[in-house]
Amino acid sequence: GQEVPSGQPRGIAPGIRSSFKGVIGGVEEVTTTDRHADVARAGIVSTNPAYTLNAEAGPDETHPYIALKGRIPCKVIGPVSKGDILCTSTVPGFAERMHANDNPLSAVARALGSLESGQGLIEVMVI
Repeated sequence: GQEVPSGQPRGIAPGIRSSFKGVIGGVEEVTTTDRHADVARAGIVSTNPAYTLNAEAGPDETHPYIALKGRIPCKVIGPVSKGDILCTSTVPGFAERMHANDNPLSAVARALGSLESGQGLIEVMVI
């Protein structure tokens, strides 16, 4: 893993884990969550989306591009090992490895990198 970057080219940092907020179509379609294994998660914000569907819906801050498939950077809290399945964490904007008793519907990515401890940025595969 690598250190979490302080500045990014898009309005929302890479890998922020988002959760649906209220009714879809509101002022903020998605927002960060502070719940571990949140099943209402929307996904991981893409820093370089291949397709920008619904681009006119609003600015990046309120309507970020959510990765649907592929390999993308994601902010995580360690320990995370390559191959771990990731879910939302209690720290807004970060993923962490799932526990055996977590709801499988909260899974959002598989770790392609590792982080022994602390917070960092790793590559993940959206599932």
